[in-house]
Amino acid sequence: MGVTTLADDPLGPSVNATTFNHEVYLANAITFAAAIDKLRPDADKPLTYLVDLPDGSSERVFTSTGRVYMTRNDPMLFALVYCRTLITDDAGHISFAELHLELCRYVQKWKDPIKARESRTAFVAPREAGKSSWVFKILPLWASSHEHVKFIAAFSSSATQAQKHLSGFKRQVDTNQLIRNDFPKLCTPAKRPSGGNVADTQEMYHSQSEFTFTAAGLDSEILGLVDPQNRRPDLIILDDIEPDESNYSQYQMKKRLTTIIDTVLAMNERAHVALIGTVTMPGSIVHQLVETVTTT
Repeated sequence: MGVTTLADDPLGPSVNATTFNHEVYLANAITFAAAIDKLRPDADKPLTYLVDLPDGSSERVFTSTGRVYMTRNDPMLFALVYCRTLITDDAGHISFAELHLELCRYVQKWKDPIKARESRTAFVAPREAGKSSWVFKILPLWASSHEHVKFIAAFSSSATQAQKHLSGFKRQVDTNQLIRNDFPKLCTPAKRPSGGNVADTQEMYHSQSEFTFTAAGLDSEILGLVDPQNRRPDLIILDDIEPDESNYSQYQMKKRLTTIIDTVLAMNERAHVALIGTVTMPGSIVHQLVETVTTT
């Protein structure tokens, strides 16, 4: 099948958080998949099927094959299909910020190999903007499920913070039934010949699909980090890498910046790098990044 995206992509540059309608987006994707089914009526594995509703009507939904096929190049659709609980608030509402849409556009880069230092991007957003849900759960789940990346190395200000984020990712592969059904090798830890797990700890997860996710604090020993297959990370995530101002100083900032430049970025110059953070004090690393941006 040659069709890989919606004919009219609602995440085009003109769409913003105010105009984006996630229900229409999902409905269009199902309609698009149903149109593909009509073009190949004898296919062994259709992308959609009809389910009967209690009121006597019917609704068209994705099959497992449809879910996998249609989300491969569409992280927003992946979020709507596989991760609805992560994007639903306590009142049952789904909403999106500009950051979420921009992240979905940005991660399209993760699908392709790059030249040295070619893909290094920073996002600055306030606290409670849903950064961690997208950066440590939804987008890594999308990228690892479809094997766009093979080794993610994620770093936070402290080891405890980073391990908490990895735990959230692992909770999804352990409990998210749709992901477990459609991507079973991702959700199963790789085994040693002796029967033990290769890596399923607070610091690292290594799956049967040969995907690795490791999380560490910038205050940890991270020099020469490799995964169980001796690979360097092809995606580096830096999330909230600076503590609050009360626990931070210019001296500590300079040490942290040196660690990022000399140790983290040096792990693989051809890795995609995404930094997501909040300004925690004047002169902080994220504040310096903000000041490099000029608006006209």
